[in-house]
Formats: sequence, C-alpha cells, structure tokens
Amino acid sequence: METVNTLSATLAIALLGIVLQAHAENPRDLAMQAQNPIANLISLPLQNNTNFKVGPEERNQNILNIQPVYPFSVGEDWDVITRTILPVTSQPLADGDRQNGLGDTTFTAYFSPDDPGKLTWGVGPVVLLPTSTDDALGAG
Repeated sequence: METVNTLSATLAIALLGIVLQAHAENPRDLAMQAQNPIANLISLPLQNNTNFKVGPEERNQNILNIQPVYPFSVGEDWDVITRTILPVTSQPLADGDRQNGLGDTTFTAYFSPDDPGKLTWGVGPVVLLPTSTDDALGAG
C-alpha cells in the first residue's frame, strides 16, 4: 500500500507542475498544441481501460496507462518528443484472486522540425522495454 501512496503523491506533484506550466500559456495555443501529437508540450495523460468478462470466471480487468510526454530541443531546428506508456494492470486469476502489477513499457521518441510549416510530421523509433512485474502482465 505504501508503493501506491508514493505513486499517487508522485503523480500529484507531476500534474501540479503541468498545470502550472499550462496556466502560463495562451489558452488558444495550448488547445491547439494539445491536439497535435508531436507538439512541444509537456503532458501526463492517464488512460484507464476496463475490460469486462475476462478469464474463465468472466471478471473485470483494469489497465491504467500512465503516458508522460516530454519534448526537448535538439539544436535550433529540431525537437525530440518522447512518449512513454507504462501500464498498471489488475486482472483476475483462475483461482478467484487478482494479479496486480506493471506491464511492459513502450517508449517512443519522435524527431520533428521545430517549425514544420503547413505539414506537421515526426519520425522515430519505438522500443518495448521488459518492465513487467510478472510474465502474465507483459510479453513474457
């Protein structure tokens, strides 16, 4: 339970930092950047997925994806936008218990021009990191 409280406190501090930075931006520009997948904007989206009727007993599975986005400049003309997806999973087991833990982390880094003009584009690698706390929660 202490780990959950530490994680909650860390997320709260990160969200506060994002809110403070976003408050300083022009609301119209911020809204446009939020719609741009490779915008130079720090964010911490949290996506929760609940899957119903999973497993032999048809119970619910819950996956919370923590998805921090952190851009930074490389020289005067290029940006690198990093995106990470860390799944936190709670799923039913056949014996009626639940399995909780981290899944594998997906990391991407998009290289994009600082001023793309009319066409916004980015290119970069995708890496699957074996961070699962159990083989059943990751690629194994």
